[in-house]
Amino acid sequence: MNTIPLTLLCARPWRPDGRRECGFDFFDYTWKKGDVSLRAEFEKSGRGLTALETPDFEISTEVDDHDLVFGSSYKVRYRIKNTSASELAVEIKAYYTRVSYRGTIAP
Repeated sequence: MNTIPLTLLCARPWRPDGRRECGFDFFDYTWKKGDVSLRAEFEKSGRGLTALETPDFEISTEVDDHDLVFGSSYKVRYRIKNTSASELAVEIKAYYTRVSYRGTIAP
């Protein structure tokens, strides 16, 4: 019986996908076609989109503490960058509260 030693199969060091920051596990996905690209970032435990980069804008969500309890109040920050040549209309509405923002961001 011929066998390949396991050490040969595992010659490269194993690295997990994504990155860990402040208790959060982020996974990035990038798509590109020609000069146009899209990057989406997801957080594992929240199972949601946390950042999006397009040719026209970049938006990301930040929360200070990973161990938040469901139903608690906590601060969420949205960072938005307009990377286009024209004004960007923005509207953000909180899902469970009546907090909202509407405005434009200059190029």
